Amino acid sequence: MKHAWIKRLKEEVINIIPAIIYFIIAFNLIHFTIGIGQISDGIRYYSYFSLTIGGLIVGIVLIKANNLPIINAFPHKPLIYNIIWKFILYNIFIILIRMLEPILRFLFKYDSISIAWQFCKMMLASPIFWGVQMWLVLVLFAFVVFSEFTRVIGKNRVKQILFSKNP
Repeated sequence: MKHAWIKRLKEEVINIIPAIIYFIIAFNLIHFTIGIGQISDGIRYYSYFSLTIGGLIVGIVLIKANNLPIINAFPHKPLIYNIIWKFILYNIFIILIRMLEPILRFLFKYDSISIAWQFCKMMLASPIFWGVQMWLVLVLFAFVVFSEFTRVIGKNRVKQILFSKNP
């Protein structure tokens, strides 16, 4: 009984490692490229460590979310249906989280919803916000497409295609 639990945990960890690595690299690259475009005294709210933790969390959440029935709404339709559905859902959640995070941060800092909302409006007018959002859209699209192809083709076949001499 105990060995079955350990075996299942090991399988779960192995299944989420690629997504975690993908999002850790993606979030840190986004942070790096946005930092290149900022002036030297530009304020950066995140560190590479916090983005690595964020990539870890997002990787785990997305792998777990892929198993929910609402996420796999079109299992018997052409693959493009699930790709578009997941892409839209994930982007809605990302934009909501990206808007909610500064609102909460400024709400706790200034104890005023109107001030927090003003900061949020300034953030939404920022080209940096939309630059990061475009990066995130691209990153999520690549993740959704690859995960859907992996689901349909199978993990073993994907490994064979990527890592063998004669796929």
